[in-house]
Amino acid sequence: MDGDGLLLREWREADLGHMPSLFDDPDVARWTPIESPFDADAAARYLAKARDQRSADTALHLVVTTDGETPLGEVLLFVPPGGEEGSPPELGYSVSPAARGRGLAARATVLLVEFAVAELGLRTFRLQITPGNAASEAIALRVGAVRRADSLTTVDGARGPVELESWDLQR
Repeated sequence: MDGDGLLLREWREADLGHMPSLFDDPDVARWTPIESPFDADAAARYLAKARDQRSADTALHLVVTTDGETPLGEVLLFVPPGGEEGSPPELGYSVSPAARGRGLAARATVLLVEFAVAELGLRTFRLQITPGNAASEAIALRVGAVRRADSLTTVDGARGPVELESWDLQR
């Protein structure tokens, strides 16, 4: 899918060498459940998991590019069993340190939401953001998400308990 100067595509084997530069970052480790440290072995596991989730129709992991080739980040859509009837599909995003500050995460999220509305018939989305993650909060606001009152929950993350606030996005 493409638009607003971006082309989103699925991960490929050829991307494995790029993944550590995207995900082996203190901010990614701090704010996301992505494995840390993130090395070549972690990249192979991540690609396998992304493909498994895609095959099961539970998640879509898309590479954010401006040229269709060079990975600059990732945007994600997690669809829980039962679709919107259970809990809303969840959105996620991450941008490499070298590509931050260019609006990539917000633009990619909008493209993914447009796809999910047009192709999957989804209308409601959720973002789960760790309190204090100002960059993710700014992206959520930029795409039109609204923080849910009293939504603070604690979940088991890859590195222990994580507090998350829910943000809703309606289309």
